[in-house]
Order: sequence, then C-alpha cells, then structure tokens
Amino acid sequence: MAAGAALAIAILVLLIPSSQDTEAGAPAPSTPQVPGPLVADDRARFVGDITIPDGTVVAPGAHFTKVWEIENAGLAIWRGRYLEREDLPVAPDACQTPDRIAIGDTLPNDRVKISVNVTAPAAATTCMVKWKMVDVDGRRFFPSSRPVYFLVHVHG
Repeated sequence: MAAGAALAIAILVLLIPSSQDTEAGAPAPSTPQVPGPLVADDRARFVGDITIPDGTVVAPGAHFTKVWEIENAGLAIWRGRYLEREDLPVAPDACQTPDRIAIGDTLPNDRVKISVNVTAPAAATTCMVKWKMVDVDGRRFFPSSRPVYFLVHVHG
C-alpha cells in the first residue's frame, strides 16, 4: 500500500508544473501543440498552379480540370497519398469534385502534378475548394500547413 501511495504522489508531482515551468505565477499554457508532419523529415512545397489560376471566371455548369504542381521537399518517399477535400460532405450548390485525388509516387526532390476534374454549379457563385494531403485512412501528413486550393467565380 505504501508503495502505491508513493507512486501516486510521484505521478501527481510530475503533473503539477513547477514555478520554473510558468512565468511569475502565470497559469500553465493550455493551448495544444501545433502538430507537425505525420512522417519525420517529410516536407511539401507548393510550386504553382498549372491550370485555372485563382480568380478565373467559369460558366455555370462548366467542366474543367485544375492542376497543381507540388514538390516533395523532404526525405520521405511519397506513396499511397491523396489530396482530400476539406469541406466534406460537399454541398449541392458547390463546385463538384471527387472527395479524394490520388498523388502519384514521388521521390524526394521530385515534383508531381496533381489534377482534379471539376464541375461548376448551375448558379452564379464563388467556389473555393481546399485540399489537404492524407493517407488512405485520412490522416493528414501536414496538419498545420496551408491547404492547396482553387478559387473560381461562376457566372455567365
């Protein structure tokens, strides 16, 4: 029993921040740490829009293909990766796309072009669709990074 009580006290002492952990009696910070990459030494760099620059005007109901170029700027080989749309489920009056787009295998320092087929809604609107890199289970590789996206104005 004494050993159990001593262990409980030791755990409690480790969980309570010391005065060295906080500034002059200020409460311990409660904001969560910003998550890093899912894989160590993994990095992505946005190279550019290949088609459909942001702000492009498209006709209602138009079909187009958006293409981005991204560089594998880290040390990890990209296999089994996807871009996944952030605003799932997609509203009926939004630009229609697949939920996920496969990213081809990409070695470090190589670039990959990623394409998505889009159908604009029938009514005038602005579509901004954001995408994040995920694995097959939907885990984000770069959770704190900005998404890639496209922005089009639908009117005719």
